[in-house]
Amino acid sequence: MKYCQKCGKELVDEAVICIGCGCAVAKDTISNQSNDAPDSGYAIISFLIPIIGLILYITKKDTMPLKAASAGKGALSGFITWLVLYFLIFFISVL
Repeated sequence: MKYCQKCGKELVDEAVICIGCGCAVAKDTISNQSNDAPDSGYAIISFLIPIIGLILYITKKDTMPLKAASAGKGALSGFITWLVLYFLIFFISVL
């Protein structure tokens, strides 16, 4: 199986353009990414420590887009959660 390196959609062998994102598919850059799948481990560690999720997203986005998306979503939701908790604790301590 071959996948788009931008969005991770499965491609037909003869594909020139990805039907998922519309980007051009170079024949030499298409790789077999059978180990690329959404990863709950990446999401959990990214949720708990968002900076690690950001680093994982940046380093994996070109080679493993589905794992990178898991890390990015985990980091974003973790950052928002930590921010909300911080403000709740701050406002409760002020009162």
